[in-house]
Amino acid sequence: MVRSPHRRLAILAAVAVLSSVAAACQPSSPASPPTTRPTTSTTAPRRCATPGLPTTVAYRSIPGVPANSVSLDVHAPAHACGAPVVMWVHGGGYHVGDKANQMRDKVALFDAKGWILVSINYRLTVEAKPSSAHFPDHYHDVAAAAAWVHGNIARYGGDPNRTALLGHSAGADIVANVADNPTYLKSYGLTPAVLDCAGPLDTEGFDKVAATRARTGTIDAGGLSHAEVNTKIGATDDTVMTAPLIRFLTTCFR
Repeated sequence: MVRSPHRRLAILAAVAVLSSVAAACQPSSPASPPTTRPTTSTTAPRRCATPGLPTTVAYRSIPGVPANSVSLDVHAPAHACGAPVVMWVHGGGYHVGDKANQMRDKVALFDAKGWILVSINYRLTVEAKPSSAHFPDHYHDVAAAAAWVHGNIARYGGDPNRTALLGHSAGADIVANVADNPTYLKSYGLTPAVLDCAGPLDTEGFDKVAATRARTGTIDAGGLSHAEVNTKIGATDDTVMTAPLIRFLTTCFR
């Protein structure tokens, strides 16, 4: 796992490589652009959490779209101060899934590290419903969520200068595109450089040989099913995913 000029990239799966897409469009209702990323200062005090903040937040507003579809959950350890932030994007083939799914072990894992976990919902594609989400709506939603985190997570005791974007399955594809194609974060006045590291977690659709040549990090999850690449993270019986993921993120957040 090697530092790039802007961020680290983890490809965490049996086979993987970061990819980008050329086609994109502006979001239908962009969120207000957050402030420019502040300059990191080694002498600045760490900002601690403001009590009483909501833990479920709609990160953007789109007419006709339920707030829960474009919301996120903030799982912050008690008394968080300057904590690293892990953003999680669920899978489900773009058709199903929710930010609450398979989160118990992940919340416990990152809470024990003193890190904040932010789980993100995005609009889903509903078959035979033209008004539902379509490419590239999913990417724009997650970019909007990342922008919200960048602009607001300090109030929860998080460090916006130490953030990771992870996702499984369809979420892995979204993560790869948001992290690699500047189009999406640019809509919110940001660049992919605001992400210290990105981890698409998948078991298909990536090129392991190309990933190795590109000197990106990989985890050989060949002994796990597609679902287990997700569900084993933080599980007490896991011997494949958790340890290398934590090692990678620890290095990333230094």
